[in-house]
Amino acid sequence: MNSLEESIQEQIEIIKQEQDRLSLLQSLNLDSPVNEDYFHQLCETPLRYNKNAMCEIANHIFPMASNFEWHPNAVSCEIEGFKIFIPTSRCYGVQVDTDYIVYHPDESTSFKYWYEDKDIEWLQKYIALIDTKAGWYEKAQLRNNHYYKKWILPFWWIFKILPKDKKENRDRNWYSDKLDEMLKNKQSAYDSQLEKYNQFIEKWKVYFDKVLPVLKQYTDDIYEYEQKNGCCTKFFEKVQEEIQKSNLTAI
Repeated sequence: MNSLEESIQEQIEIIKQEQDRLSLLQSLNLDSPVNEDYFHQLCETPLRYNKNAMCEIANHIFPMASNFEWHPNAVSCEIEGFKIFIPTSRCYGVQVDTDYIVYHPDESTSFKYWYEDKDIEWLQKYIALIDTKAGWYEKAQLRNNHYYKKWILPFWWIFKILPKDKKENRDRNWYSDKLDEMLKNKQSAYDSQLEKYNQFIEKWKVYFDKVLPVLKQYTDDIYEYEQKNGCCTKFFEKVQEEIQKSNLTAI
């Protein structure tokens, strides 16, 4: 086959593809279910770039959804407060706009980092030394966070610590008030983290109970937004683990 014949054959194939697409558009009937394969066949036509048409088709796929919006490579909508993206490219599946996992304060590394018990334990020990009328050396050892050598401690205690305590009126009441403040701040932060955690759990219970079954009617491939190839499944697995933990805690 010479180059001319090849060129003609290529044009014939192009025309045939366009005719198939035209037939597909002419046979479009939204009274019938739009499955994933059929939707992506429609996306191979110029209809993909028609905002109103794509939103209407997406609405037919998920009639319970709201706030449909056209994007260059997807149509987004909201189901039970979750933003869902239906790709109009050749990527199958749907994408769910997720957020950061909120952990229980007892397991949250960030909470433990910011509210470690070391300072609280230190204050409790120091107040105990004051109450038992311990000598300066025991107090200096506890406050020696610079790890000064033994022979330096007397000079450090006399010329730095004692003047500082006197200037700031650091008596037993001062340390006790400081301890109460730290315990109060920690409890407040704990309660705030716990509230966020409970809200997160309730939100994702709705997803697994109400949203996921709806998405499964359209596709088995569900990804985290802007992720693909299954790497997002860890997010959903971790959320399910947290829900299971919360259920065990509630029992």
